Amino acid sequence: MLSFLRARLPLLTRPRVLAALFLLCALPAGLGCALLTPIGDVSDEPAHIARADGLRLGEVLGSRPPGMPGAGVVMNLAVYEVAVAEVYATYTGTPLPAATRAQARGVAWTDQTIFCPTQMVHYFPVFYLPGALGLAAGKALGLSPLATVFLGRLAMLAAYLALGTLAVGAARRGAVLIFAVLTLPSVLHLAASYNQDGLLIVTCALAAAVLTRGGVAGARVLMALAACAKPPYAVLLLASTRRPWPRQLGLSALAALPAVLWLAVALHGTFSPWPDPPYHPGPLWPGDRTVWLHDSAPAHNLAVLAAHPWAILTLPPVSAVAVWPSIWPDILGKLGWGTLNLPGWMYVAQGIALVCALLGTALEAPPRPGREVALAGVLAAFWAVALSQYLSFSLAGDDIIHALYGRYLLPLLPFLVLILPLRQVEAARGLALLPLAVAVVNIVALPATLLNLYLMAGP
Repeated sequence: MLSFLRARLPLLTRPRVLAALFLLCALPAGLGCALLTPIGDVSDEPAHIARADGLRLGEVLGSRPPGMPGAGVVMNLAVYEVAVAEVYATYTGTPLPAATRAQARGVAWTDQTIFCPTQMVHYFPVFYLPGALGLAAGKALGLSPLATVFLGRLAMLAAYLALGTLAVGAARRGAVLIFAVLTLPSVLHLAASYNQDGLLIVTCALAAAVLTRGGVAGARVLMALAACAKPPYAVLLLASTRRPWPRQLGLSALAALPAVLWLAVALHGTFSPWPDPPYHPGPLWPGDRTVWLHDSAPAHNLAVLAAHPWAILTLPPVSAVAVWPSIWPDILGKLGWGTLNLPGWMYVAQGIALVCALLGTALEAPPRPGREVALAGVLAAFWAVALSQYLSFSLAGDDIIHALYGRYLLPLLPFLVLILPLRQVEAARGLALLPLAVAVVNIVALPATLLNLYLMAGP
């Protein structure tokens, strides 16, 4: 069997064939995630549903009515009731009670709206469009609110599959690595939900694939969209820089301008700090550490970085090492709100498959010009993501960035296809077998894990 597959590896690893294999593997596994996970049981999904439904109702920028604790959106009351109906009963990974699903099924449409505070209004809403369109289509077709919310999930998944197929098929090198990243259980679980991170990851993968073909302009547009959603990823635009340096750097900076403008809107318009129980500041706090603070606000840790500028360089790598035991499972696959584990054998298989994809990419081709600039872009993006988490979600004065989650590093992995090619070794093609095999196994293993966890048979 192995010799049969080895003889056909040149065919299997052709980008167009690999793109078809991606669709064949990701479609059923993604459908399993979308249909076998209770509504709301993906990281922050109720808040993402609110953002999508608010967009459907015209809430592009969000709002902050007088007296409200934070910014948010106006959304349909029936969609809100569905968004929160199941998550509290299943948050800890328990089976979905029949009475809870019956309650969600019993929600009826109403014209009444509700204001829902959510920090998701700080994200430019481009990646919420498929979910918003799915919600609009479901309501127009006369589906129940529960079925409509499931349809929105399927719309998000469809957009992911379309972009992922393009990304794998467009890559002139590193297609196996892009395939491996986009078939990770963690990514598929996000892609089959309203969480925008799934579409953010696949957009970055498509940008990296386009760059392998020399499509700098198209890649910049894609990276600009990713940066608008989450501005720290704007520094990935360095990976699109080529000679002549001044002109190319200027074009990359121009592509980052929309993200900077959106960040200005978010910070000075609807931005609201992350609320926390009362706490004393941490060891890096430059002032009186006996004071009580009640939120995680950028101003707090901006003061920390101003007092300790060296922390700008040291906090990201020190934190990555400190929280690595929680980062790697989050990269490979976490369910629910990032608190539920896959079976142990799946982590082993997925980890080995990803390492094989990385090694295969490194040995796929000799180095090409521009690797150093791409490496600088990826490293700068890591620093930017880590520091943004420190400013936005870390308690004031913390000496570790505890909110550095693996899913925030996943958009960086596809850009390794621009960095890793080191030398060409023909035998390295065999390393592609394991990522392909694991993706095939996950067609059954991932939905089966969700079915065993929640014991729900779909919508």
